[in-house]
Amino acid sequence: MAKELEDFRQGDTKRVKIDYGTGVDITGYKHWLTLRVELGDTNIIAQAFSVAGSHALDQVSNGIAFVQLESDISKLIPPGKYVWDVQRVVPGTSPPDVLTLAPSIKNFNDKVQVFQGVTIIDV
Repeated sequence: MAKELEDFRQGDTKRVKIDYGTGVDITGYKHWLTLRVELGDTNIIAQAFSVAGSHALDQVSNGIAFVQLESDISKLIPPGKYVWDVQRVVPGTSPPDVLTLAPSIKNFNDKVQVFQGVTIIDV
């Protein structure tokens, strides 16, 4: 599935690869990457969303998708440590088929650290 999220710097493009396995068709699957200060916090620090097939590196017929936190969003994240998760929703299911892919249950309270950026690029 999805890897554990590694620490990063403000302004970095942060890409998370999600791998369901060869031959798994994930057309239309929706993925979210969300960062919050604490578990249960209602304020979202940063969030990225993607639909399988929308990222250039996706391979929907082979179960590979990416959710990407763009640099213009990550540069606005205050340096600090944040709880996070990656979730997926399967399209056309009622009620919605939702699954938290990462972090693993044993690491559910681990935090990712966002470090202050040194080079700030405004393109």
